Amino acid sequence: MEVVSIEKVRRVYKVVFDEETVYITHSILTEWPLKPGMELNREQYDNFLLEKQYKPCLEYAVTLLGQRAYAEKELEARLQHAGYHPSTTEMVIYKLQKSHILNDQDYAQMYAQQRVESKVGQYRIARELRKKGVDADTIRETLAEVPEEEMLEGAISLVQRQLAHPRAGEDPRKTAQRITAMLVRRGFSFDVAKKALEQVSSDMTDGIEDW
Repeated sequence: MEVVSIEKVRRVYKVVFDEETVYITHSILTEWPLKPGMELNREQYDNFLLEKQYKPCLEYAVTLLGQRAYAEKELEARLQHAGYHPSTTEMVIYKLQKSHILNDQDYAQMYAQQRVESKVGQYRIARELRKKGVDADTIRETLAEVPEEEMLEGAISLVQRQLAHPRAGEDPRKTAQRITAMLVRRGFSFDVAKKALEQVSSDMTDGIEDW
């Protein structure tokens, strides 16, 4: 493969090859100097990076996990952004998985529970987990384990909060529609929103039915 360009980006160097782009530290670049137009054996260079980067990459990953939990893809992206080669980060992620330090199922369950406690609905939780790289099956299994009662309790709490500060002269039907829209934006299903409104104020049932 051929080196196309080298550019310093903050604390690392962005090296563009004709096949891929990698980020490396100054020490790595010093040990194996590169310059535009240079031809490299990809396998040899990848093995060189893996040998030099594996230990510090693993240590950095453990440090990050000590600060907060990460989804697998999220941590992998963070490591690559720090200048570690994809083959290195792949090995580190594999090591952490085999050591049961990194697990998307556990992460998704913890994340979902925190978001439910923050009164966020299942649809938004699913979107957020997808954005973090958690696969669809894991998300579906995780949300299936969340009791409907917990989700409903969060929605009821939000309805009560809204009704504690009524808008003067607002028709109950409009109030129901406004609160329903708020719940949907927070990721609750229409059915959960309807149940929450019904349990808090039966006067609003007509409003949500007509929405």
